Amino acid sequence: MEKDTIYAYNLQQIDNPTFDDVRQLARSFVNEMPPKMVNDIYEQLNRGVDALTTELQMLVYLHAFGNMHQAKLDRAFEEINDVLSVLPEIDIIDYGCGQGIGSMCFADYIANHCETKVRSVTLIEPSAICLNRAALHISVFLPKTKIRTICKSFDILTTSDLSNNGCGVTLHILSNVLDMPSFDIDRFANLIRSNLQGYNLFVCVGPYFNYSNKDNRMPYFSSIFANKTIFNRCFDKGELNNSKNWTAQIVCFETGNMSYAEKLSAEATKEEINAGIEDEYGVVYSRDGSRLLKFKNKELVCYEIKEGTKVICDYAFCDLADKGQAFGGFPLRFMKINPFFRLKQITIPDTVTNIGVGAFEECESLEKINIPNSIKNIGNRAFLRCRSLKYIELPDSVISIGDEAFSECASLTINVPRSVNHIGYLGFNDCLYIKECNSDNYIVDGKMLIDKREGTINSFMGASESIIIPNSVTRLYEFYPFFPTNFRQITIPDSVKSIEESTFDNCDYLEHIIISKESAEKFKRMLPAKLWNKLYFLEKVVSDNELESNRNYYEPRMSADDLPF
Repeated sequence: MEKDTIYAYNLQQIDNPTFDDVRQLARSFVNEMPPKMVNDIYEQLNRGVDALTTELQMLVYLHAFGNMHQAKLDRAFEEINDVLSVLPEIDIIDYGCGQGIGSMCFADYIANHCETKVRSVTLIEPSAICLNRAALHISVFLPKTKIRTICKSFDILTTSDLSNNGCGVTLHILSNVLDMPSFDIDRFANLIRSNLQGYNLFVCVGPYFNYSNKDNRMPYFSSIFANKTIFNRCFDKGELNNSKNWTAQIVCFETGNMSYAEKLSAEATKEEINAGIEDEYGVVYSRDGSRLLKFKNKELVCYEIKEGTKVICDYAFCDLADKGQAFGGFPLRFMKINPFFRLKQITIPDTVTNIGVGAFEECESLEKINIPNSIKNIGNRAFLRCRSLKYIELPDSVISIGDEAFSECASLTINVPRSVNHIGYLGFNDCLYIKECNSDNYIVDGKMLIDKREGTINSFMGASESIIIPNSVTRLYEFYPFFPTNFRQITIPDSVKSIEESTFDNCDYLEHIIISKESAEKFKRMLPAKLWNKLYFLEKVVSDNELESNRNYYEPRMSADDLPF
């Protein structure tokens, strides 16, 4: 996410910004530029078709094309307003998001027309500078919303990139991208279709040429989904704005069943809980029995969830009324929140498809739970700090595992089936052991779960003062969420191609960073100068197995004073 720039600072000074505010902000920068420069940059945009690669291009784009985008999108959102008005929450995937115009316009629209809450936004964009700005925009427009960024072109997207935690309703925004012939529309559409869950709304907008085969790409994309079309129309010049010569093509369609989507909602409001049906054990269900809303019995040791339940709602077994508030300056999620629960065993029926956010968070007495073959999604922090859990067998039905879903389950042995295409950040951090990992996208390498697509560490299992990064890792991010705070030594293989500046900021006890002699210059460029006195290098490059079996290989051989810099 973009930060520490003049643009970011000025944007963050605006209370409750609108998309028009963003355009005005961009215009204030453009107005300071010489007219010839503005014209030259405008020509570089190729009428908005080419990817934006500079700060100035982004500003001129918003200035020149922002109101056109908004007019098309607002017209499309009007056509789905009847659906939006009955949805309590929604996930967004914004394809080719650019600077996040589609998501910003949607945030504007719901602020004025309905009460739909945006649960998460996934931003997909090949331009890194645009993606960072899009994340900045959405963080200001939707400050309580989870943001996920994917810096990829459409042709290299994978199934895991498009997965979500299954709140049941997803809005897919495709703004001025489907008319571009540079990607394989068949592959793109079928990839999306293969990942669809619950209820999905598609909003597709773009220019209308009235002469080009580009006009056929949007309806063709729609046809691949065997969908129910909500709206399909082409607008000639002046129809969206009398004073502008815009054309527009708009297609809105839906897939999935609305009633199914409504039942999948994992959010349980206080009103719903108060109006729910309480069973003989003090467990509250929705009136139709499809959702387990709240577990209130702090004395119950074993419980069998009722047949017919489809969703275990957010924080259902978590004894915290106001999740996310602060206490003494610390977020409550870092506090001990379930000290009185005696619950040791839960039986889940095979009708449940979704385990909500924080559903069993900090149920520290929970020892045994089954995950039936009906479960598709396990939400963020679903089993966070369930320290008494010993073993869980995940079935092949599970597709998505959320952020920190099994983090700090220090006694847990678990498997990862091939069906899993998405594991959120720190999904299994500080688990005891991953028994097996058959996923195409993840591997267990040493004590770490590695995202093979990104070459990054997802989770770290076990504490150690000496850490060996496996050869499967190519990028290192901040370490403090993963590793014990007192680790003293780390060995970094030649496979690592990038290290963030802040990677070791919180590693107060770190004494040795061990690298190969051949990579000394590379790591000098990647590591801040303050860490050079911690660098030691190996006499030769060895494999992970050799490092593990022969500690002499990674005992310090030469100090930074002797490094070949």
